[in-house]
Order: sequence, then C-alpha cells, then structure tokens
Amino acid sequence: MMVGSGVMLSGCTKQVLEDVKDVSMATESDVEQPVQADAIMPPTPKVSPEPQSAQATQNLMGDLKAVGAYQGIGYAAITGYQEGYTHTVIAQLEAPTEGSVYEGWLVDQSTGDFFSTGVLELVADEYQLVYMSEGDFEEYTFVVITEETVVDETPETHVLEGVMK
Repeated sequence: MMVGSGVMLSGCTKQVLEDVKDVSMATESDVEQPVQADAIMPPTPKVSPEPQSAQATQNLMGDLKAVGAYQGIGYAAITGYQEGYTHTVIAQLEAPTEGSVYEGWLVDQSTGDFFSTGVLELVADEYQLVYMSEGDFEEYTFVVITEETVVDETPETHVLEGVMK
C-alpha cells in the first residue's frame, strides 16, 4: 500500500493507517508487522535423529581401485550397529558390457570366505549398493566389485577392489 510520499509499507492494514496521525511521518515501528508462523506455533520438541540403540558400534571404510584394464574408482564402508551391519558402495564406472551387471562381494581374507552383497544400481551417474544384514560380517573387510554375465554365487571378472579399515 502506497502512503504519503510514495513509501511502500508492507503488511500495513487500514486500521493501522487510521491510527497513525501523520502517515507521511510513519516509521517501521508505527506499522503492524506480520506475525511469523513460528511465533504462534509451539516449539517442535528436539528429538535425537537415531534411537540410542542405533548408534554405530563399528565403522570401516576404504577406497576401491580399478583392476586390470578396467577404469573407475569407488568407496566402500561398513557400519556396525547393535542390530546388525550396513555395507555401502559408491562407484564411478563406465556402463558394463551389454547383458552384464556389476555385483558386490565381501571377502574374509583370513579364510577366503566370500558372499555376494547384491547388484549395484545406477543412480545419478554413480553405481550404488546398500546391503544390510543382522549377521556379523566384521571380518569381511576386502571388497570386490565384479562384472557379471550371470548373477549367482560365483564371482566373475574383478573390476574394483579395496580394503576397508
């Protein structure tokens, strides 16, 4: 609303203007200010983002490096909780050969035991994998990403490898 000498008073009501004797001399304190929503809303209680039982008990992470003629890089992590473990992989790789996929594997280097953590998915130009388990795999610190023509229990061509520490 324009008043006096062309000054714009925002949030101004007709009643406020009538109450101000000399509108051309109105100051910001003379004009009713809009009420902020948080001034009338009760405060939101502060809540911890994770329950106490979800606090990490173990954190391992490491870089993944290309193997052989493959090019690419990646990052792997394991976070242990009282309820189990979460294994995460993020990799920057070229698209696999047509008909193939990238698959993640965790290896226990002391025993040679290994298991698949699933197929990586392309998300926003990165291949990603999140594997969760109630089991304990803290000894499985060697990560392998393979290019697979058949998704089964046999790893095929190694593309990226790395150790989480």
